[in-house]
Amino acid sequence: MKVQDRKTEVLPNGFSITDQKLYVFEAKGAEEKEKWLEVLEEAIKRSTEEQAQHMNVVFPTNTLSTLLRKKKLRAQAELEVPAEAKVSSTEVARQSDEIDTTMAPRRLSFICDTEAGLDAFCQTSGYLKQKSRIYELWRRKWYEVSGLQLFSFGHHDDKDPVGFQPLRGCKVSLARVPLCFELSTAGGMSCVMQADSEHDLKRWMTVLTLASEVVDTV
Repeated sequence: MKVQDRKTEVLPNGFSITDQKLYVFEAKGAEEKEKWLEVLEEAIKRSTEEQAQHMNVVFPTNTLSTLLRKKKLRAQAELEVPAEAKVSSTEVARQSDEIDTTMAPRRLSFICDTEAGLDAFCQTSGYLKQKSRIYELWRRKWYEVSGLQLFSFGHHDDKDPVGFQPLRGCKVSLARVPLCFELSTAGGMSCVMQADSEHDLKRWMTVLTLASEVVDTV
């Protein structure tokens, strides 16, 4: 398991936890983010050291929420994650009992989760409005990110996409229009897209940015 700072334009206080999946969270402020990183890194370190001494012991899986609600953590921290979010070792939760979490932050916002492997990295879907380059009209379409490509559909139940954009070399940035981001390709083309909510804006920008980061490492 790995904890990583995920500071971006849309998530200045974001960080991720990587196990079999990559989970992205947002703290309320920079100070709270640093406290979360410190608590989680210490829990993982203690777990790793303990497992090194008991290589033959098999521990069942546990949820991230259990990890952060054990004893002391229960009073100081609350983590909003899907029920299916799993941590590969109960030892992380057990070792967290001994960590001083007096200054731990109280709440995180769950942004998204995606596969950590390169084969099926960054999958998400939903409706977005795209601004026409010629007439400056907005058109609402269904979009899906899969296989490091952004596919567009007329409706969510359509089987065949009406367009797609490889994410290799793309750049994602906030636009001046509320709830909008700009997707710029390596070839110099760009488009402005609008989400339905602030949370959806963060989710889309995070997933697209993560996909671009993975492409850069291939």
